[in-house]
Parts: sequence; structure tokens; C-alpha cells
Amino acid sequence: MKQAAKVVLRTRIIPLRKLQSQCFEPLTSLPHMIRTIASLMPGPRTPGVLGGYYPVKGEFNILPILEHFAALRWTVSLPITGPKFTPLEFLVWQEMDSSKLSKGKYNIPVPSGPRVYPNVLLVPLVGFTESCGRLGYGGGYYDKTIRQLKAMNKLEKAIGIAYEVQKCDMIPFEDNDEPLDAIVTEKKAYCSLDYL
Repeated sequence: MKQAAKVVLRTRIIPLRKLQSQCFEPLTSLPHMIRTIASLMPGPRTPGVLGGYYPVKGEFNILPILEHFAALRWTVSLPITGPKFTPLEFLVWQEMDSSKLSKGKYNIPVPSGPRVYPNVLLVPLVGFTESCGRLGYGGGYYDKTIRQLKAMNKLEKAIGIAYEVQKCDMIPFEDNDEPLDAIVTEKKAYCSLDYL
């Protein structure tokens, strides 16, 4: 029942997200989003490892955000997708050069740098709730990754990046769904009760 409801939500939200990505004006929102993300970072501290993603299917384009943090000496990494319901592996995106990426699973660009364990994750999503619940594509990759990195005491923050149009009143969550610490959209930020 919950899986069927999630499918309905994905079917409704993904086209809205794609449309929003085509008309989004980054110059008006990105500086504010970068400041908000920076305020959510653990600190004060030396730069750590930032796990990002390469945007596909209308996901929020975080490449300028990754470039900003790379300039602040954060090590930027991107995920490699394995079998369903397994954690993602993150590899360093050396020099942040898109021409050095190869096509991975689902034709998602992947780097070839060394494996790292992110301290902060910027997480793509299909939908979200105000309480920082996340709806993904259904493969369980980020749920497993967040759980694994927390168990290893590596992950300090998991921050979802989305358009405001992706917000849902309710998502039918299951026990294996991992909430995020915060979600940042072009309009505002949402923090989980655990984060406050």
C-alpha cells in the first residue's frame, strides 16, 4: 500500500520538478542557498569531504554549489551506484572537470578518484516533507548510505536539495526510510526536529 502511494507521488512530482528545473533562475536563488547550506555545515572546522551528486532528470543542479565549496577547499565527491538497496560509494571528483567523468549505472556521470567517506551529504530527492522526510526513486541507495555513514561515525549532516514545488503534505514513510537533517530549496530551509 505504501509503495503504491509512493509511486503515485513520484509520477506527479517528477514532471513538476523537470518543468521547474527548466525555468529556474539560479542567479537569484543560488547565493542565498549557498549561505544557507554553509550555515548548516558542522563548524567551526576545517573543510571536510562533501558528497554531492551529478544532476539528472531535472534534479536540482548543485554543480555551482559544489564548485563554491571546492573553492573553500572541501573535497568534493560523487556517488557510484551499485545494486539496489546497497550503499553508494563516493569517489573524489578531481579538479571538478566534467570531461573526466565516465558514464555509470543509469548513465549517471561518475568520477574516477579515490574512495572517500563524506562528512556532509547533499542529497537529491523526488519529494520531501516539512519535517525533512525524503522520497527518492525507490532504490534505497541514500537510505542505506546515510545509515552506513552514521554507523561509521563519518556523516555529520545529510542535507536534501530540492525545488519548493517538490514539497508534499504527506509521504507514507517506512521503517527503512532515513530522514534528512535539513532540506534547502530555492525559497527556504527546513530542519528536522533532531537537528534543532
